[in-house]
Amino acid sequence: MKKIITLFSIIVLTFLLSGCSYKIVKTDVQNRSESYLDLQQKCSEGAQIFFNKLKYPETDVTTYTNHYNKQLDKCFILVETNNYSIDAPWHTLILSNAYENYSVGNYYLIARTPEDCIVNRYNVDPKENVKCKSIEEFNYLIKPYLEN
Repeated sequence: MKKIITLFSIIVLTFLLSGCSYKIVKTDVQNRSESYLDLQQKCSEGAQIFFNKLKYPETDVTTYTNHYNKQLDKCFILVETNNYSIDAPWHTLILSNAYENYSVGNYYLIARTPEDCIVNRYNVDPKENVKCKSIEEFNYLIKPYLEN
């Protein structure tokens, strides 16, 4: 009888301990998830402040998207501007770090001039800048910043 009670006690204890560790793991995952959502929200708010400071002319059609990059622990804003004037239409894309206020990459297409773009990988030495020749190449080069 003692063996049965001891065996039963071990089973119950094992069950209770495994249930506790499950709750701890689940709570930790929930906290990290909520923390990530908080960081995304702060990034969104910071990007809006960054964008509002730019004050583009009303003749320009300007939009932005933002992204908190968890791996880099940075908030990025991609500002897209179009001006449809008949004489010199232009299109720009500028990827910036919203908090540290530096440009990561720039793409310009002005009137009928050749496309010009440059991406500075992780704001390192300017010698590390990557020149690109098209919007497709620019989008490819900035993709790691806008993903996790």
